[in-house]
Amino acid sequence: KALVLQPNVTMLVNLHDGSGFYRPKYINKMMNPNRWGNIAIIDQATLPNAIYGDLEATANKVVKELNKHLLDPKHKYHLRNTHTAKGDKEMLKSLSYFAIKNGKAAYANEASKTLPVHERVYYHLIAVEEYLKLAGIEFKRKFELTPQGVKKALDEDLSVLVCGKFMFYSPKSRLGYIPLSNDGELEFDCDNALVALTKNKDGYNIHYGNKIVTRFTPQFFEYSNLINEIEIRIDEGEPEFVILGQKISAKNSFEIIKRDGVRTNIIGYGTIPVDESGIKISKDMIKSRFSMDKDESIYRVEFYEETDSKDKFIGMILVEFVK
Repeated sequence: KALVLQPNVTMLVNLHDGSGFYRPKYINKMMNPNRWGNIAIIDQATLPNAIYGDLEATANKVVKELNKHLLDPKHKYHLRNTHTAKGDKEMLKSLSYFAIKNGKAAYANEASKTLPVHERVYYHLIAVEEYLKLAGIEFKRKFELTPQGVKKALDEDLSVLVCGKFMFYSPKSRLGYIPLSNDGELEFDCDNALVALTKNKDGYNIHYGNKIVTRFTPQFFEYSNLINEIEIRIDEGEPEFVILGQKISAKNSFEIIKRDGVRTNIIGYGTIPVDESGIKISKDMIKSRFSMDKDESIYRVEFYEETDSKDKFIGMILVEFVK
């Protein structure tokens, strides 16, 4: 509410998913006046003295644009004026009507819950872009506005850094024995606001929106800052230094250059905790079930400070075998 009330806010667009497909007259159980899917909603026809106050005309332009890009004729959009001020008890509590009462133009765009997520987002984005155009706001988009383009954008690589040491890239649904700090503090970084980290019975979940993208079981270590980079030979090239926490790509092989006091552990290669540096590793030498990702192409290489007692976890890199 505080955001809506800011003086520089002049238009509100609320995105929501409703059931079925709205139709002015009853057709069947899923297509009738009591359904809320695939409609543009306004609370009244006009809002005098408001910027973008011709609500009905603006919403009709958006509906017209949406109906140019239907994936199926039954997805047809309609305008629904709820005439909220005349006593629609449900809409009196809505976000859009709160904006209207405070002199701000407001619209709602509903997609149908019947549709898969990427198709709902497809329709929402068509509406959002049309509202932006009508408001004279410029914007950029990095993907094609098609169901396939939206799905690809939704499924793009997701990277999450946990405890400043461990990086996930589009992980598979379950991962085991992730080295975490034994100091009890669990932190994570991600540039995507839809990502969250939560505790479960046996470990942790990483959420992307309302989906759990992976569950992982921790293995606790004391952390070490002995080094922050490691030397590695990729394919047949010259050795180069790589900052820990990064993902590197290899076509055929990689080899970690030996460093005094540091033990290399290539997850899925050996079975006992010995130093695995100085070995030219190809993809077929690593058990695929230890991969980090669904495509079984990303593997983790961990580094430990060798001590007289228990080794300390320094950090890791990910190696992706690319075609």
